Amino acid sequence: MPKPYKPSLPPQEEFEIAREFNKRATIHSEHVDLRWEVPIAYVQFSDGYSFSLFQYEEGILKKQQIYSRLVDMVKAQRGHSGLVGKKDAFNIMSEAGEIMIEAEDLYNLANLRLGYRVTDSHDLLYKMEGQRLVAIGIDFEYHQKMTQEEQAQLIKNERKSRIRGKRKSDTRRLRFESMFDANAAP
Repeated sequence: MPKPYKPSLPPQEEFEIAREFNKRATIHSEHVDLRWEVPIAYVQFSDGYSFSLFQYEEGILKKQQIYSRLVDMVKAQRGHSGLVGKKDAFNIMSEAGEIMIEAEDLYNLANLRLGYRVTDSHDLLYKMEGQRLVAIGIDFEYHQKMTQEEQAQLIKNERKSRIRGKRKSDTRRLRFESMFDANAAP
């Protein structure tokens, strides 16, 4: 079933948001580089037709292909070749899954810290560069600026849920916040 149409931002706004994310929200963590599609230009025709242009990214893979490569990478890092036992297979697959979750967490954190809400799906493209997962944020036309009050409330709720949850990703999230502050340009 096709996705219902969602209204989006005009190309000029999309272009400016993409520039802001490229300038202020590129993050490098232990396993993941979070980057953003690079805006080239936006076009507005006299008849009202408009669009944004972005730089082409080489090497983009489907999410399942990336997951398979991450599983192979984790296996190699642990010194496994060929078949592994159930317990090792579960641990390897879990670690690969955590790397994928790390990319999504970084994406969500960057949006929150820059004060944006994504009104459509969280769109990431993936590729591998050596032993690193590269996640590329796209579709800026679905980013809406939050008010300062909305942003403060979301950050407050995020911290409350982290205190209650105490998941493995919660500790990682604290590291990401300090990384974001260190990597973000003023």
